[in-house]
Amino acid sequence: MKSLKKIIKEELSRLLCSDCGEHGEAYFVKDNIWYDNVPPYKQKKVLCLSCLEKRLGRKLKKSDFKSDKHGTFTYKQPWWDKID
Repeated sequence: MKSLKKIIKEELSRLLCSDCGEHGEAYFVKDNIWYDNVPPYKQKKVLCLSCLEKRLGRKLKKSDFKSDKHGTFTYKQPWWDKID
């Protein structure tokens, strides 16, 4: 049986940006943004917002993000107000 410390370490490692290695933010962009800019071998991984913007060649816009059914998840993230 795995120790709690090992499980936490494994889970946190899944949140690391696959480009820069920093901790990624939780977000959901529209499918076309993700699939058009992230190669298939990285599509099940995490990219921080900065690295996704580098791939896009522009700043993310609020319209790039999926809206969730309840309208709460994305809009409550600490980075949301920094998006134009």
